[in-house]
Amino acid sequence: MTALIKCFAVTYGVGISSSVLRHALLMKAAGELPSEQFGTKFENEKMQVWHELRHRLDSPHRMDAADVFSVYILSYSNFGIRREESAIHTKGCKSLLAFWQNNPSLKPKSDILESFESLLWSWIDFFYGFCDVEVPFQRITFAENFKSFERLKYTGTPTDVWKSSYLITTHDYLGYLFTMSLSWLQVVAFKEQTPGFERESVVRPMIQYLRSALGDRSFQSAMTDMEASLCEASNPQRKLIKYQLIQLQSILIALAVLEGTTTIQAINSLDVSVGATSLTSMLRSEEKTSWSFWDYSEEDYPRLLTLAGLGLPPSDCDNSGTTACALELIKEWIQLALEGLGMKDLSGALGLWSRLRSTASFVGVLNILWSSWSWRLLRSGAVEG
Repeated sequence: MTALIKCFAVTYGVGISSSVLRHALLMKAAGELPSEQFGTKFENEKMQVWHELRHRLDSPHRMDAADVFSVYILSYSNFGIRREESAIHTKGCKSLLAFWQNNPSLKPKSDILESFESLLWSWIDFFYGFCDVEVPFQRITFAENFKSFERLKYTGTPTDVWKSSYLITTHDYLGYLFTMSLSWLQVVAFKEQTPGFERESVVRPMIQYLRSALGDRSFQSAMTDMEASLCEASNPQRKLIKYQLIQLQSILIALAVLEGTTTIQAINSLDVSVGATSLTSMLRSEEKTSWSFWDYSEEDYPRLLTLAGLGLPPSDCDNSGTTACALELIKEWIQLALEGLGMKDLSGALGLWSRLRSTASFVGVLNILWSSWSWRLLRSGAVEG
Protein backbone atom coordinates (compact mmCIF):
# COMPACT_ATOMS: atom_id res chain seq x y z
CA MET A 1 0.00 0.00 0.00
CA THR A 2 2.88 2.39 0.77
CA ALA A 3 4.29 1.92 -2.71
CA LEU A 4 0.84 2.47 -4.24
CA ILE A 5 0.47 5.73 -2.32
CA LYS A 6 3.77 6.89 -3.83
CA CYS A 7 2.27 6.21 -7.25
CA PHE A 8 -0.69 8.40 -6.30
CA ALA A 9 1.76 11.21 -5.50
CA VAL A 10 3.31 10.85 -8.96
CA THR A 11 -0.08 10.89 -10.71
CA TYR A 12 -1.98 13.42 -8.58
CA GLY A 13 0.89 15.47 -7.17
CA VAL A 14 2.37 15.45 -3.67
CA GLY A 15 -0.68 17.33 -2.38
CA ILE A 16 -3.05 14.83 -4.13
CA SER A 17 -5.16 17.02 -6.40
CA SER A 18 -8.20 14.70 -6.14
CA SER A 19 -9.98 15.75 -2.96
CA VAL A 20 -11.80 12.43 -2.49
CA LEU A 21 -8.54 10.47 -2.78
CA ARG A 22 -6.80 12.94 -0.47
CA HIS A 23 -9.44 12.41 2.22
CA ALA A 24 -9.24 8.63 1.71
CA LEU A 25 -5.47 8.68 2.27
CA LEU A 26 -5.82 10.91 5.35
CA MET A 27 -8.41 8.44 6.66
CA LYS A 28 -6.05 5.52 6.12
CA ALA A 29 -3.19 7.35 7.85
CA ALA A 30 -5.40 8.17 10.83
CA GLY A 31 -6.53 4.54 11.02
CA GLU A 32 -2.95 3.39 11.52
CA LEU A 33 -2.38 5.73 14.47
CA PRO A 34 -3.61 5.27 18.09
CA SER A 35 -7.41 5.42 18.06
CA GLU A 36 -7.50 7.37 21.33
CA GLN A 37 -5.93 10.38 19.63
CA PHE A 38 -6.89 9.82 15.99
CA GLY A 39 -10.18 7.87 16.08
CA THR A 40 -12.23 11.03 15.52
CA LYS A 41 -9.95 12.09 12.66
CA PHE A 42 -10.44 8.68 11.05
CA GLU A 43 -14.24 8.95 11.21
CA ASN A 44 -14.28 12.57 9.99
CA GLU A 45 -12.13 11.81 6.97
CA LYS A 46 -14.23 8.76 6.18
CA MET A 47 -17.39 10.85 6.22
CA GLN A 48 -15.74 13.31 3.82
CA VAL A 49 -15.00 10.45 1.41
CA TRP A 50 -18.59 9.21 1.72
CA HIS A 51 -19.93 12.70 1.12
CA GLU A 52 -17.91 13.24 -2.05
CA LEU A 53 -18.60 9.80 -3.49
CA ARG A 54 -22.33 10.02 -2.80
CA HIS A 55 -22.72 12.80 -5.36
CA ARG A 56 -21.21 10.59 -8.08
CA LEU A 57 -22.86 7.25 -7.35
CA ASP A 58 -25.99 8.01 -9.34
CA SER A 59 -23.88 8.80 -12.41
CA PRO A 60 -21.13 6.17 -12.78
CA HIS A 61 -19.96 7.78 -16.04
CA ARG A 62 -18.77 10.75 -13.97
CA MET A 63 -16.52 8.63 -11.74
CA ASP A 64 -12.81 8.40 -12.41
CA ALA A 65 -9.75 6.40 -11.32
CA ALA A 66 -9.32 8.41 -8.10
CA ASP A 67 -12.86 7.48 -7.09
CA VAL A 68 -12.38 3.73 -7.47
CA PHE A 69 -9.06 3.84 -5.61
CA SER A 70 -10.80 5.79 -2.83
CA VAL A 71 -13.47 3.09 -2.55
CA TYR A 72 -10.72 0.45 -2.45
CA ILE A 73 -8.98 2.31 0.40
CA LEU A 74 -12.30 2.47 2.26
CA SER A 75 -12.66 -1.30 1.92
CA TYR A 76 -9.05 -2.04 2.81
CA SER A 77 -8.94 0.28 5.84
CA ASN A 78 -12.15 -1.10 7.36
CA PHE A 79 -11.39 -4.78 6.68
CA GLY A 80 -9.98 -5.59 10.11
CA ILE A 81 -12.32 -3.44 12.19
CA ARG A 82 -15.72 -3.23 10.45
CA ARG A 83 -16.08 -6.23 8.14
CA GLU A 84 -19.69 -5.45 7.14
CA GLU A 85 -18.80 -1.89 6.18
CA SER A 86 -15.78 -3.16 4.27
CA ALA A 87 -18.12 -5.51 2.36
CA ILE A 88 -20.25 -2.56 1.22
CA HIS A 89 -17.20 -0.76 -0.18
CA THR A 90 -15.87 -3.94 -1.80
CA LYS A 91 -19.19 -4.41 -3.56
CA GLY A 92 -19.05 -0.78 -4.72
CA CYS A 93 -15.53 -1.22 -6.05
CA LYS A 94 -16.58 -4.36 -7.89
CA SER A 95 -19.69 -2.71 -9.37
CA LEU A 96 -17.70 0.25 -10.68
CA LEU A 97 -14.97 -1.90 -12.26
CA ALA A 98 -17.63 -4.19 -13.78
CA PHE A 99 -19.47 -1.14 -15.17
CA TRP A 100 -16.30 0.01 -16.95
CA GLN A 101 -15.64 -3.54 -18.11
CA ASN A 102 -19.08 -3.67 -19.75
CA ASN A 103 -18.87 -0.08 -21.02
CA PRO A 104 -15.25 0.38 -22.15
CA SER A 105 -16.02 3.68 -23.89
CA LEU A 106 -16.92 5.19 -20.49
CA LYS A 107 -13.82 3.89 -18.73
CA PRO A 108 -11.52 6.80 -17.79
CA LYS A 109 -8.19 6.92 -19.60
CA SER A 110 -5.79 6.57 -16.70
CA ASP A 111 -2.28 5.13 -16.63
CA ILE A 112 -2.48 4.38 -12.91
CA LEU A 113 -5.77 2.52 -13.37
CA GLU A 114 -4.36 0.47 -16.23
CA SER A 115 -1.32 -0.41 -14.11
CA PHE A 116 -3.12 -1.42 -10.93
CA GLU A 117 -6.61 -2.55 -11.94
CA SER A 118 -5.51 -6.17 -11.47
CA LEU A 119 -4.62 -5.42 -7.83
CA LEU A 120 -8.13 -4.07 -7.27
CA TRP A 121 -9.68 -7.19 -8.78
CA SER A 122 -7.36 -9.41 -6.71
CA TRP A 123 -8.52 -7.68 -3.54
CA ILE A 124 -12.17 -8.08 -4.54
CA ASP A 125 -11.65 -11.78 -5.32
CA PHE A 126 -9.89 -12.30 -2.00
CA PHE A 127 -12.57 -10.48 -0.02
CA TYR A 128 -15.44 -12.47 -1.53
CA GLY A 129 -13.53 -15.73 -1.36
CA PHE A 130 -12.48 -15.27 2.26
CA CYS A 131 -15.38 -13.39 3.85
CA ASP A 132 -18.41 -14.48 1.79
CA VAL A 133 -16.97 -17.87 0.78
CA GLU A 134 -17.76 -17.19 -2.85
CA VAL A 135 -15.72 -18.53 -5.72
CA PRO A 136 -14.49 -15.46 -7.66
CA PHE A 137 -16.29 -15.11 -10.99
CA GLN A 138 -13.01 -14.26 -12.71
CA ARG A 139 -9.42 -15.11 -11.94
CA ILE A 140 -6.64 -12.55 -12.15
CA THR A 141 -3.64 -14.27 -13.70
CA PHE A 142 -0.19 -14.36 -12.20
CA ALA A 143 1.16 -12.38 -15.16
CA GLU A 144 -1.38 -9.59 -14.61
CA ASN A 145 -0.42 -9.30 -10.95
CA PHE A 146 3.26 -9.39 -11.86
CA LYS A 147 2.90 -6.30 -14.07
CA SER A 148 1.43 -4.36 -11.14
CA PHE A 149 4.09 -5.44 -8.66
CA GLU A 150 6.83 -4.75 -11.21
CA ARG A 151 5.74 -1.12 -11.31
CA LEU A 152 5.32 -0.89 -7.53
CA LYS A 153 8.88 -2.10 -7.06
CA TYR A 154 10.24 1.05 -8.68
CA THR A 155 8.26 3.52 -6.57
CA GLY A 156 10.61 3.26 -3.61
CA THR A 157 13.63 1.41 -2.25
CA PRO A 158 12.44 -2.09 -1.35
CA THR A 159 14.51 -4.22 1.01
CA ASP A 160 16.61 -7.00 -0.51
CA VAL A 161 13.97 -9.62 0.20
CA TRP A 162 11.36 -7.77 -1.88
CA LYS A 163 13.54 -6.76 -4.84
CA SER A 164 12.30 -9.70 -6.87
CA SER A 165 8.94 -8.90 -8.48
CA TYR A 166 8.41 -12.62 -9.06
CA LEU A 167 8.91 -13.31 -5.36
CA ILE A 168 6.54 -10.65 -4.06
CA THR A 169 3.92 -11.57 -6.69
CA THR A 170 4.17 -15.24 -5.70
CA HIS A 171 3.89 -14.36 -2.00
CA ASP A 172 0.73 -12.34 -2.65
CA TYR A 173 -0.72 -14.88 -5.11
CA LEU A 174 -0.25 -17.89 -2.81
CA GLY A 175 -1.23 -15.94 0.30
CA TYR A 176 -4.66 -15.19 -1.13
CA LEU A 177 -5.14 -18.79 -2.29
CA PHE A 178 -4.05 -20.18 1.08
CA THR A 179 -6.43 -17.96 3.05
CA MET A 180 -9.37 -18.59 0.71
CA SER A 181 -8.87 -22.38 0.62
CA LEU A 182 -8.87 -22.62 4.43
CA SER A 183 -11.99 -20.46 4.61
CA TRP A 184 -13.71 -22.78 2.10
CA LEU A 185 -12.60 -25.87 4.06
CA GLN A 186 -14.01 -24.45 7.26
CA VAL A 187 -17.42 -23.73 5.74
CA VAL A 188 -17.66 -27.08 3.92
CA ALA A 189 -16.74 -29.01 7.08
CA PHE A 190 -19.42 -27.13 8.99
CA LYS A 191 -22.16 -27.49 6.36
CA GLU A 192 -21.51 -31.21 6.00
CA GLN A 193 -23.21 -31.62 9.35
CA THR A 194 -26.45 -30.25 7.85
CA PRO A 195 -28.79 -32.93 6.41
CA GLY A 196 -29.24 -32.63 2.67
CA PHE A 197 -26.04 -30.66 2.08
CA GLU A 198 -24.94 -31.23 -1.54
CA ARG A 199 -21.20 -31.20 -1.05
CA GLU A 200 -20.17 -31.89 -4.64
CA SER A 201 -22.03 -28.95 -6.15
CA VAL A 202 -20.47 -26.62 -3.56
CA VAL A 203 -16.86 -27.80 -3.73
CA ARG A 204 -16.66 -28.35 -7.51
CA PRO A 205 -16.21 -24.62 -8.39
CA MET A 206 -13.78 -24.24 -5.48
CA ILE A 207 -11.67 -27.12 -6.79
CA GLN A 208 -11.77 -25.77 -10.34
CA TYR A 209 -10.67 -22.31 -9.18
CA LEU A 210 -7.74 -23.64 -7.14
CA ARG A 211 -6.61 -26.01 -9.89
CA SER A 212 -6.81 -23.21 -12.47
CA ALA A 213 -4.80 -20.86 -10.25
CA LEU A 214 -2.13 -23.47 -9.46
CA GLY A 215 -1.98 -24.46 -13.15
CA ASP A 216 -1.31 -20.89 -14.27
CA ARG A 217 1.73 -21.20 -16.58
CA SER A 218 3.38 -17.98 -15.43
CA PHE A 219 2.98 -19.03 -11.81
CA GLN A 220 4.43 -22.47 -12.46
CA SER A 221 7.37 -20.91 -14.29
CA ALA A 222 8.02 -18.52 -11.39
CA MET A 223 7.94 -21.37 -8.86
CA THR A 224 10.37 -23.42 -10.96
CA ASP A 225 12.78 -20.51 -11.24
CA MET A 226 12.59 -19.75 -7.50
CA GLU A 227 13.24 -23.36 -6.52
CA ALA A 228 16.23 -23.43 -8.89
CA SER A 229 17.64 -20.25 -7.30
CA LEU A 230 17.10 -21.41 -3.71
CA CYS A 231 20.75 -22.28 -3.07
CA GLU A 232 22.04 -19.02 -4.55
CA ALA A 233 19.50 -16.65 -2.97
CA SER A 234 20.42 -14.31 -0.12
CA ASN A 235 19.45 -15.50 3.34
CA PRO A 236 16.26 -13.36 3.66
CA GLN A 237 15.13 -14.34 0.16
CA ARG A 238 15.90 -18.01 0.83
CA LYS A 239 13.57 -17.95 3.85
CA LEU A 240 10.83 -16.29 1.86
CA ILE A 241 11.18 -18.78 -1.00
CA LYS A 242 10.91 -21.65 1.51
CA TYR A 243 7.76 -20.07 2.89
CA GLN A 244 6.21 -20.00 -0.60
CA LEU A 245 6.87 -23.74 -0.87
CA ILE A 246 5.18 -24.24 2.50
CA GLN A 247 2.16 -22.18 1.38
CA LEU A 248 1.93 -24.18 -1.86
CA GLN A 249 2.04 -27.49 0.02
CA SER A 250 -0.69 -26.25 2.37
CA ILE A 251 -2.95 -25.33 -0.55
CA LEU A 252 -2.41 -28.78 -2.07
CA ILE A 253 -3.52 -30.38 1.22
CA ALA A 254 -6.62 -28.16 1.33
CA LEU A 255 -7.36 -29.12 -2.28
CA ALA A 256 -7.04 -32.82 -1.44
CA VAL A 257 -9.52 -32.41 1.43
CA LEU A 258 -12.00 -30.60 -0.81
CA GLU A 259 -11.72 -33.38 -3.38
CA GLY A 260 -12.68 -36.02 -0.84
CA THR A 261 -16.13 -37.50 -0.39
CA THR A 262 -16.37 -35.93 3.07
CA THR A 263 -13.96 -33.95 5.22
CA ILE A 264 -13.49 -36.85 7.64
CA GLN A 265 -12.91 -39.33 4.80
CA ALA A 266 -10.46 -36.98 3.08
CA ILE A 267 -8.25 -36.29 6.09
CA ASN A 268 -7.82 -40.04 6.54
CA SER A 269 -6.92 -40.53 2.87
CA LEU A 270 -3.45 -41.37 1.60
CA ASP A 271 -3.16 -38.14 -0.42
CA VAL A 272 -3.79 -35.92 2.60
CA SER A 273 -1.60 -38.06 4.85
CA VAL A 274 1.33 -37.87 2.41
CA GLY A 275 0.83 -34.13 1.88
CA ALA A 276 0.59 -33.43 5.61
CA THR A 277 3.69 -35.52 6.29
CA SER A 278 5.57 -33.48 3.68
CA LEU A 279 4.35 -30.23 5.26
CA THR A 280 5.44 -31.49 8.69
CA SER A 281 8.92 -32.14 7.30
CA MET A 282 9.06 -28.64 5.81
CA LEU A 283 8.01 -27.06 9.10
CA ARG A 284 10.47 -29.19 11.02
CA SER A 285 13.32 -28.04 8.76
CA GLU A 286 12.65 -24.47 9.95
CA GLU A 287 12.13 -25.40 13.60
CA LYS A 288 15.58 -24.20 14.64
CA THR A 289 15.62 -21.04 12.51
CA SER A 290 15.12 -17.55 13.82
CA TRP A 291 11.67 -16.04 14.19
CA SER A 292 12.35 -13.85 11.14
CA PHE A 293 11.23 -16.79 8.97
CA TRP A 294 7.73 -16.42 10.37
CA ASP A 295 7.52 -12.66 10.04
CA TYR A 296 5.65 -13.34 6.81
CA SER A 297 3.05 -15.60 8.46
CA GLU A 298 2.50 -14.79 12.11
CA GLU A 299 -1.24 -15.38 11.91
CA ASP A 300 -0.96 -18.36 9.55
CA TYR A 301 1.37 -20.42 11.71
CA PRO A 302 -1.28 -22.11 13.91
CA ARG A 303 -3.24 -23.03 10.77
CA LEU A 304 -0.12 -24.45 9.14
CA LEU A 305 0.40 -26.62 12.21
CA THR A 306 -3.22 -27.74 11.99
CA LEU A 307 -2.81 -28.82 8.37
CA ALA A 308 0.43 -30.61 9.22
CA GLY A 309 -1.38 -32.48 11.98
CA LEU A 310 -3.87 -33.93 9.51
CA GLY A 311 -1.32 -36.60 8.63
CA LEU A 312 -1.10 -37.90 12.18
CA PRO A 313 -3.19 -40.83 13.44
CA PRO A 314 -5.43 -40.08 16.42
CA SER A 315 -4.08 -41.04 19.85
CA ASP A 316 -5.80 -41.98 23.09
CA CYS A 317 -7.26 -39.15 25.10
CA ASP A 318 -8.80 -39.19 28.52
CA ASN A 319 -12.59 -38.78 28.26
CA SER A 320 -12.18 -39.27 24.52
CA GLY A 321 -15.26 -38.29 22.58
CA THR A 322 -16.50 -35.64 24.97
CA THR A 323 -17.00 -32.01 24.03
CA ALA A 324 -15.35 -30.92 27.29
CA CYS A 325 -12.20 -32.80 26.36
CA ALA A 326 -12.15 -31.17 22.92
CA LEU A 327 -12.59 -27.69 24.38
CA GLU A 328 -9.78 -28.18 26.87
CA LEU A 329 -7.46 -29.44 24.15
CA ILE A 330 -8.41 -26.54 21.86
CA LYS A 331 -7.60 -24.06 24.64
CA GLU A 332 -4.27 -25.78 25.20
CA TRP A 333 -3.48 -25.80 21.47
CA ILE A 334 -4.28 -22.11 20.98
CA GLN A 335 -2.34 -21.08 24.07
CA LEU A 336 0.73 -23.01 22.94
CA ALA A 337 0.40 -21.55 19.44
CA LEU A 338 0.38 -18.08 20.99
CA GLU A 339 3.61 -18.88 22.78
CA GLY A 340 5.26 -20.01 19.57
CA LEU A 341 5.22 -23.67 20.54
CA GLY A 342 5.88 -24.92 17.03
CA MET A 343 9.16 -23.05 16.77
CA LYS A 344 10.35 -24.46 20.11
CA ASP A 345 8.81 -27.90 20.16
CA LEU A 346 7.17 -29.04 16.93
CA SER A 347 6.85 -32.61 18.20
CA GLY A 348 4.91 -31.38 21.23
CA ALA A 349 2.59 -29.34 19.01
CA LEU A 350 1.83 -32.25 16.70
CA GLY A 351 1.44 -34.61 19.65
CA LEU A 352 -1.26 -32.37 21.05
CA TRP A 353 -2.94 -32.30 17.64
CA SER A 354 -2.93 -36.10 17.60
CA ARG A 355 -4.88 -36.02 20.87
CA LEU A 356 -7.31 -33.52 19.35
CA ARG A 357 -8.02 -35.91 16.48
CA SER A 358 -9.32 -38.52 18.91
CA THR A 359 -12.28 -36.38 19.98
CA ALA A 360 -15.77 -36.98 18.61
CA SER A 361 -16.28 -33.28 17.87
CA PHE A 362 -13.40 -33.33 15.40
CA VAL A 363 -15.10 -31.23 12.71
CA GLY A 364 -15.83 -28.60 15.36
CA VAL A 365 -12.15 -28.69 16.29
CA LEU A 366 -11.21 -28.05 12.65
CA ASN A 367 -13.61 -25.14 12.40
CA ILE A 368 -12.09 -23.45 15.43
CA LEU A 369 -8.47 -24.10 14.54
CA TRP A 370 -8.91 -22.90 10.97
CA SER A 371 -10.31 -19.63 12.27
CA SER A 372 -7.82 -16.76 12.05
CA TRP A 373 -9.31 -15.19 15.18
CA SER A 374 -9.31 -18.09 17.67
CA TRP A 375 -5.99 -17.38 19.35
CA ARG A 376 -6.76 -13.66 19.49
CA LEU A 377 -9.99 -14.46 21.32
CA LEU A 378 -8.09 -16.58 23.80
CA ARG A 379 -5.55 -13.85 24.35
CA SER A 380 -8.32 -11.39 25.15
CA GLY A 381 -9.99 -13.84 27.54
CA ALA A 382 -13.03 -14.33 25.31
CA VAL A 383 -12.55 -18.11 24.97
CA GLU A 384 -13.63 -19.97 28.07
CA GLY A 385 -13.32 -23.66 28.82
